[in-house]
Amino acid sequence: CRYDQVPVAVFSLEMPNHEIGQRMIATESGVPIDEIMGGTDDGQGNARAMSYNRMTGAVGTLANIALYVRDYTALSALSLRIEVRKIVQQVGAKIIVLDYIQLCQMRGDSHERRLQIGEITKTAKALSKQFDVAFIMVSQLSRSADGRQEMSLSQLADSDEIGRDADVVACINDDQDLDVIKNRSGPTGLVPLHFDGPTFHFRSGRID
Repeated sequence: CRYDQVPVAVFSLEMPNHEIGQRMIATESGVPIDEIMGGTDDGQGNARAMSYNRMTGAVGTLANIALYVRDYTALSALSLRIEVRKIVQQVGAKIIVLDYIQLCQMRGDSHERRLQIGEITKTAKALSKQFDVAFIMVSQLSRSADGRQEMSLSQLADSDEIGRDADVVACINDDQDLDVIKNRSGPTGLVPLHFDGPTFHFRSGRID
């Protein structure tokens, strides 16, 4: 999406716009996030010219990406419909990222919560067909996934509907590999990755 300018919209319930921007600058520039948040000086007022130049270049690159970030305090199924319609009409979004589904507006007990998450996933599926957009929905894992290598659909938190409605389900396992546990139109299995924590950057393949 970065290179072919497919418009992407991010609906963030997890963090505000400026934090997302900081992480994107870290990923693009290779400058660690703590350096970006702390400023590019050495504590004595001397700018780290190399880091500053890399960050400036990253900001220039990101400014040309068709990426639109919206942060929300809550989203219900109804408000999701409204916001998707709006972003598609305004910028022609073709990919929508929702981070994350368990933070959508819920009410009632755990049983009702499961049904409401199912309402969100079914709404997203209907919107995907209506507006010809792809949805990437981030989900929490349940506590049963802690420390386990084998991932399954049952470990998606709060609702079985997520696994039922999704075309593809992929998790990051304890080895930081991408574990594709459901793929309606293709293979499943592990995709080796390497995660660079300071810059929030996933790279294909392992680095030993």
